[in-house]
Order: sequence, then C-alpha cells, then structure tokens
Amino acid sequence: MNWSLFFAVASPAIFAFMNVFDTFIIKKKVKHVLGFVVVSAVTNVLLGVVLALFLDWRQYAISDYLFPILAGAVIGIQLCFYYVILHKHDSSHAIGLIYCYPIIVALLSFLFIGEKLSLLGYIGMVITLIGVLLLSVRIKKLKITLAIWSLGIVIIATALNEFFIKIAISNINGWNGTAIGSIVMGLFVIPLLLKKDIRKGFYSEFKNVKLTFVSEMLTLAGILTLYLAVIDLPVTIVSVISSVQPLFVLFFEWMAFSFGIKIVKDVRWRHKLFAIVLIILGIMLLYFSDIV
Repeated sequence: MNWSLFFAVASPAIFAFMNVFDTFIIKKKVKHVLGFVVVSAVTNVLLGVVLALFLDWRQYAISDYLFPILAGAVIGIQLCFYYVILHKHDSSHAIGLIYCYPIIVALLSFLFIGEKLSLLGYIGMVITLIGVLLLSVRIKKLKITLAIWSLGIVIIATALNEFFIKIAISNINGWNGTAIGSIVMGLFVIPLLLKKDIRKGFYSEFKNVKLTFVSEMLTLAGILTLYLAVIDLPVTIVSVISSVQPLFVLFFEWMAFSFGIKIVKDVRWRHKLFAIVLIILGIMLLYFSDIV
C-alpha cells in the first residue's frame, strides 16, 4: 500500500471533518463566538507547548524561526474571522470560497520568488473564479449576508500562511514549525481578553474547552498526515489532492444532515456541488500546470 498517497487523501478529509465539527460547535454549543475563539487560542498554546517539549531545538538559529512565527501570526488573525464566518454560513459555502486562496499563493510566488504559470495554470484560475462566482450567487439568492471583507481576510491569511510555510520548511523541521505556529497563533489571539465583553464570553465559553481540544487535535492530525504525505510524494501532487477538501466538507455536511444534525441552511446539494467541483477542477489545473 502506498502510505504517502493514503496520508495525502487523509489530510484534507481530516481538515474537512474539522470544518464541519467546528460549524457544529459554533452553531449548536457557542453563544459568545469571540469568547470561544480565545478558548481555542489557549488550547492551541497548550498543545504547541506540549509538542515543543518533545522536539530538538538545538540545531536552529533564531532567524530560522521568523517564517514559522509569521505563519502562526496570520493564522491567529484568521482564527477570529474563521469562527465568525462559520457562525453565519454553511461550512461548504465558507470553505468553498476560501479555497480560492491558491490563486493568491500563485501570484505571491510569481511576484516574489519568480515562479511562473503556464497557459493551463491561467485557465485553472479562470475556472476557479467562475466556481467562486457561482457559489457567491447561490449565497446571495439565499439572502445570506456575506461579509466580503472578513472572508477576504481569511483567504489572504490562508494564502500567506501557506506561502510563509513554503519558505520556512527549507530552514526548519515541519514538527518544530508546527509547534511554533500553534503557540504563536494562540498568543496572537489571547490579547482579545483585554476587552471586557470578550473576557466575560471567555469565562462563559470555557465549559466548551473539551470541544476545542477535539477540534485542535483534528488540526494537528491534519497537519501530521500532510507532512507524512510529502515524505514520498511531490508536494505539488499532495496539493492537488488537498484541493478536494471542500468536497469532503460537502459530504460531511450531508452526513450530518442525514443523521438529523441541522447545521446547514442550504440543503440543495447539487447547487453547491457544481460550484465546488469547478473550484476543485480549477485548483487542480493550476497546480497541474507546475507538473507539466
């Protein structure tokens, strides 16, 4: 059995399950979203510290920590808006739209490290944008308020995170980078406690700390399987496979709905499926252009 291929498929599936699980928490268990975000941040710090205690740090210079810190910082920013978006939208809508971020990664790579796209890559970009447009139109028809600016922040933060990790991985081990990122991500969010209403929300939401541990353990599992996947597979191939995450999200939403767990507003799966498939196809073409 090709274990690297198994892990490459497992990673987006785990992340997708985490997305739907987070949606369930936010819509069914949480009353104060930003208070819960801080609970999640504290959990990330604790998990990062525990992981760091089992790792060797002696071979690294201080400069090696720069990009893992930046990656953790932008995800810390993303964390606040991520939960707010899930509170208002179906996870398939949110993740489907967020997954256009590889276009930004491609543009950053073109501008700063000289990576160029082929014609196939540009075709992939166009198809992805069409899928995003169709998904946006679907959300508008449902009269769901879409906070474009907050969604934009999540998309840009996700793109910057992947871009910083791409640079960081040449200087630091993935395990060490993950530990740094987890700690910094949490530390970047904890200052929200300076606001009195968020502090009250944090105290009231601390009862859900067990749920945050499940969610963040899923995050660590997703990252771990991603690193295991790239041991024997080119990272470009792994990225192509990872683009199916929105499809996994849609599947888990359907499963939850089938079991009577109502966490979605849009139950017309075919409308979302077509747009998401276009996004996935576009991302695959974008990455495949690097292979050919």
